[in-house]
Amino acid sequence: MTAYGSIRDKLSVLSIYSIQPDGLTEAELRAYAAGLQGLYDTVDNILREMFIQTAEDEGLTNPELMAALHTSGNNIAERRERLLKRLSIKPTDIGIGGLEKAVASLGIECNISDSPSVSWVKINVLTPVDESRQESVAAEIKKFVPCHLVPQLSFKNE
Repeated sequence: MTAYGSIRDKLSVLSIYSIQPDGLTEAELRAYAAGLQGLYDTVDNILREMFIQTAEDEGLTNPELMAALHTSGNNIAERRERLLKRLSIKPTDIGIGGLEKAVASLGIECNISDSPSVSWVKINVLTPVDESRQESVAAEIKKFVPCHLVPQLSFKNE
């Protein structure tokens, strides 16, 4: 709602003021509204950026930085989806299923196979990852590997 519409609706309910088109009261309300519209726009932006489902700028960037997600080359819908996946990881998401969920939250597709009897897990990253980012992506993946398994990572473009 615009600042003018909000002020007009609130004063109309009181029935104290006669708000006529092209009248002095209406002109005064428009003047107040012109000054307040910037604040209304700021509050709308803050409310939009508070929730991942509606955020478009810092409402996505700040949580992505906290979750160590890489944002380059992705549209807003993909960023929201990855961030929601990452933030949905719970302490009870353990084992290979939890690892698959964590890797998917990075926006990475992979094949995971494990052999608990010899204490290893092999993670074959299928999504192309630049060589400059492979080390940081590997570090993020290793954060979610069960501690009793030794990770073996390989990248598709190796």
